[in-house]
Amino acid sequence: MDNIILEVAIGLVNCFNNRNFLIFPEYHNKGKEKTRISEQESKILFANELLNKKIRFAIEVPTKTKHIQTGKTPQSARFDLVTYDNKSYDFDWVIELKSKNPPLYHFKKDFEKMVLTESNCIWFHTLKNSNERTYEVLLGKINNGINSVIKKHKGKHIWKIAIVILEKMELFVFDINLNEKEYDKINSIGQFKKEDLSRIIKGI
Repeated sequence: MDNIILEVAIGLVNCFNNRNFLIFPEYHNKGKEKTRISEQESKILFANELLNKKIRFAIEVPTKTKHIQTGKTPQSARFDLVTYDNKSYDFDWVIELKSKNPPLYHFKKDFEKMVLTESNCIWFHTLKNSNERTYEVLLGKINNGINSVIKKHKGKHIWKIAIVILEKMELFVFDINLNEKEYDKINSIGQFKKEDLSRIIKGI
């Protein structure tokens, strides 16, 4: 999965720099943001990579467990993408996609879905740009979100937290081995493995 994450990050940077047929659309208003950064582009790029590598997968997959995310009635939620074991329809990797700076609620509800899967998980987050404060806020929400649901954790599996920075052309990846009902928080972006995408993408 590390190579797929890298290829998706490269694809997003190429989209952002108009070096791909897939592009980030522009807003037609006078707001601060001129370009719409969302998770939709990463969903398409993940799907393309999985198709090219002939990995069995599905999009918008219902969860096996029910959750109260809105209202009072437990309902099945959805994962952005799921890959499957080659010999069965068991989940192999669950992939959740995010962009910009969503409220803490989004982290908590998605991490709850992830801890109950009993499978490996990827949290893939797209940012237009970043600074130290950006990382501090984002990691705070990640830590808070995981800690809020960790006691529901089942099984032993790997989580990959991936953050791609479009303007800086950087990718950060951090692996978490979840095999206990406790979580050691991520203290800084310096704990992540960093990839300088500009060195990989020629001509930028």
